Amino acid sequence: MKGIYFAGLSLLVLMISFNTVAQTSDFICGTEFGESHSKTIKPKTLPNTDGLFLTANGTLRMLIVFAEFDNRSEPGAPDYWPDGGFPSFTNSYIDETETQNSTHKLNVTNYFSQVSGGKYKVIGDVVTVHVPNTYYRNRNSAGQWILNHLDSAIDFSKYDNWTKTADYTHLNSPDGIVDMIALIYRGFSVSTGFSGEASLDFDSILVDNDSTTIKGSYNYDFTVDIPTQGSGVTVQAHSNSEYDMISLTHEISHWLLGRHPYYGNGPIVNRFPSLLQGSFFMFQVPMHMNLSV
Repeated sequence: MKGIYFAGLSLLVLMISFNTVAQTSDFICGTEFGESHSKTIKPKTLPNTDGLFLTANGTLRMLIVFAEFDNRSEPGAPDYWPDGGFPSFTNSYIDETETQNSTHKLNVTNYFSQVSGGKYKVIGDVVTVHVPNTYYRNRNSAGQWILNHLDSAIDFSKYDNWTKTADYTHLNSPDGIVDMIALIYRGFSVSTGFSGEASLDFDSILVDNDSTTIKGSYNYDFTVDIPTQGSGVTVQAHSNSEYDMISLTHEISHWLLGRHPYYGNGPIVNRFPSLLQGSFFMFQVPMHMNLSV
């Protein structure tokens, strides 16, 4: 796509209303089955130039984990993810450095670079894990097992480079809390009927000899004294590769822009998220983005 440019997080929000929307306090996304696509366009300009709970400037280094269960044929597993193995594109799913500049559509770095006009670099590492069947259909325990299992092989402090001091305010220095991890499961293996959620679905665990914290929740009930901090998202791969990557970027974008007002009846961050692209819930276009080809 040529001629894309982006001014901070000033956004033109094109909201899509649906007949069927998830009603849950757990902030789970992607119960998209049977949704209609009637569109209601409402412009909304946001003056903030940084992310709500996660930096939207500079470089974010994250960890992506592809996980599948041993000796289990997960229901809804996509064709591109072989049983007992992993997708062929795992090693190219995200750039390891800021200078790689990948252009493939199945690349997380390329996605965020495109929508930010090169202002936001999301780089990182990919690992693959076979999970014991003991944790099948238990995303809370499965996530904790995976990260504890990886603790001996991974320096999680590599993914702690930012400190959130307030909404839309982030310092480029570590705070002892991992910034972002994505757990991507094969098929509907940790739950039924959702594509993803903006959390790891546990409270917190300690890694790196108890020197680094991984926070597993998405606390959208923000108060001044308790800034919302978390360390990741969960995705269940169940469609085609393009859709499942959109699910991932959708969940990460909740950390950048907040909780959509259609989700549940609990406290709602007073911002309309963008970048939550895809066929489910809404499709938004950043303001000042030139969509001409």
